[in-house]
Amino acid sequence: MKTIFDGDAEGSIQNTLDLVKWDFAERKFSLALPGNFAEMSGEKQEGSYPLANRPQIILEEEQGKEQITIQFFRKVLKKEDVRNAIEQVLELTQEAFVQYTYSPVYLYGDGAVPVGWFLMHMKDMEKEHIKALFPIKEYMVLLTFTYPEEESIKWCSLKEEIFASIKEDSSGTGTIWRP
Repeated sequence: MKTIFDGDAEGSIQNTLDLVKWDFAERKFSLALPGNFAEMSGEKQEGSYPLANRPQIILEEEQGKEQITIQFFRKVLKKEDVRNAIEQVLELTQEAFVQYTYSPVYLYGDGAVPVGWFLMHMKDMEKEHIKALFPIKEYMVLLTFTYPEEESIKWCSLKEEIFASIKEDSSGTGTIWRP
């Protein structure tokens, strides 16, 4: 566990937030996610994500205002192709959601796994949405964060910590550990 924000620190306006490690042994990787997130109930998933190809993992924080999704695609993505892949995701997203504005594509390369990402501004809902893509073995992983605009500064820091925590595990042993 790693404390990202300490709500007890002098002058802090942020509640305490810890990152906890999640191991996805069957997919052979791990990453750290905020400890106040839990899996969304099945009934709520169906209402929020009525698609047949909804993400395999849908998490939300206690109040339901912030969400994280993880979707696995059985496709080998070479590390040098991450930028091209996330640019294609951006293009498809822009075509599907023309009413929103988008940042350029960025690459996070300071961690063990390269991550391509972009930010989507959803002004009508007063939310922001980050789409990130990274390769793990024979999978391409799509990771998303959706949160209220007023939490933008917090998520700017959080995404960096989460991206840095992504680690491949060549052993593939063990089971999924979730907080």
